[in-house]
Amino acid sequence: MRILGIDFGTWSIKAVEMESKWRRLEVLDFHEVKMPLQLSEPVPMYKSAVEHLLSTLPSHPDKIVTSLPNTQTALRFLRIPISSKKKVEQMFRFELEDNIPFRMEDSLLDYRISPDGRGSLVFAAMAPKKFVQSHIDWCKSVGVDPDWLTFEGMGALNIFLTNQPSTELKGPGSMLFCDLGHTKTSFSVLEGTNLVFLRTVAWGSYKITEVLAEHLSQALEEAEETKHTQMDLAQANYAVGAECAEGITPILRSLVSDISHTSASYRNLAKKEVSQIVLIGGGSELKGLDTFLTEATGIPTERFSPFSRASVKDELKNKDQYRFAESWGRAQVFARKSPLLFNFRKGEMGKHTSLDDVGSILKNPHLVRLLKYSAIGALLLLVHVTASTIIASRQAADAEAALGKIFEDTFRSVAKKPREVLIANPDKLKTFVSQKVKELDQKIQLVSKSHVAMGTLFKKVSSSFPPEIRVDVNMLEINDKNLIIKGVFYQGDLNQVLQNLKGTSYFADLHLQNEGTAFTISGRVVGR
Repeated sequence: MRILGIDFGTWSIKAVEMESKWRRLEVLDFHEVKMPLQLSEPVPMYKSAVEHLLSTLPSHPDKIVTSLPNTQTALRFLRIPISSKKKVEQMFRFELEDNIPFRMEDSLLDYRISPDGRGSLVFAAMAPKKFVQSHIDWCKSVGVDPDWLTFEGMGALNIFLTNQPSTELKGPGSMLFCDLGHTKTSFSVLEGTNLVFLRTVAWGSYKITEVLAEHLSQALEEAEETKHTQMDLAQANYAVGAECAEGITPILRSLVSDISHTSASYRNLAKKEVSQIVLIGGGSELKGLDTFLTEATGIPTERFSPFSRASVKDELKNKDQYRFAESWGRAQVFARKSPLLFNFRKGEMGKHTSLDDVGSILKNPHLVRLLKYSAIGALLLLVHVTASTIIASRQAADAEAALGKIFEDTFRSVAKKPREVLIANPDKLKTFVSQKVKELDQKIQLVSKSHVAMGTLFKKVSSSFPPEIRVDVNMLEINDKNLIIKGVFYQGDLNQVLQNLKGTSYFADLHLQNEGTAFTISGRVVGR
């Protein structure tokens, strides 16, 4: 499965392309498409940049991760003096409701509960549904349909927490993690591996670019290059002259002030001190910034280097590791190893996928009573689709990885070695699934007055597609009365599928409709 983490910056789109293989994530490439430093019409520029980005990829990503703007989310930390996670889950919503400026029932909520020795710390992220839908519409308008929407700053935190040894996070005091961007900066306080405080301010290194452009009579793009190649904050007059330094000093003082205010707020809240500052983001690349902040704040400051911890191919180590931290951390959420897995694109806002459509079959009242077996139906479809090579997979390896993940999530009681043997052997896998289908059929029959179990109908539909036919089944809906299959046709003769379905005794009045490459097969279900 190919994953693309995207960061829509103020003057560039940064993306990290990764591939998931058996719960391992490999970084394939780093991509950046730059735009003018001043955007008069952002949407057309972002759309053009997205088109260019996607055109450079060897294949379209299977999953896309991006974030909601920080103005559309509310982040809250609640301390509950109870260590039981179940009790905390039952309690914290009542306290949260009094701390947010909108109605909970009209919002999406995601949260993380962390024990801290004094009870539990709840980190809750909320976003009104109308804001989530608005941003999804915006993303679609520029050419992407994200599968995962998180809050800004989560990516950089994840890349840090998953690549920084825990022993380095357990020293005295707490760590202030600063993600310095082009127009905004996020400050996060970490106690060990627990996130306990987070705020975003409107400080960005672009302000320095503007000062350099004005005093050196340079274009903004040229001043941006000067900022990173010639300016050094550890030298007198920052190596760009007294006049420029006079304009830059108030900007740096503003950053120091924001750091001091964050430290003071945390101190008042937790009665603890910040003992270390860690920098990431494009703004952290200012030469001498770590030395400058150490002297200005009195707190040891250093930059975090993802390449020093994460495993990356040698040919990629010439990329700008600091600027890609946010998009990199976003892309790795599908490995499920990241500590922060906040997603606003779920529930009614979830992306409509073929597996979601298959799940709609389970609305059948007879199957609702057997929800713990319901995933077998989705797996059965995937097994037959994979065996017949009709899934929308561009590479066999992607199909195998997807099958392995679904199998593991469905049959959790099957040990790793037997699972690998089954996935590697199609005949054994079909035999295993057929047995599970029989079990499911028997259980369904216990609560159903019908003569045909739904699992049998799944199997008949998926086996009606011969190996030589290639389609993307986007929608499969079966209920007590009707059958509907919708998808995109690539290769073969769909009339053969229609004849195979007619050859069963379970379907009648079958019709095939074609509109270009799109197709719809509809009919009645008999015997339910």
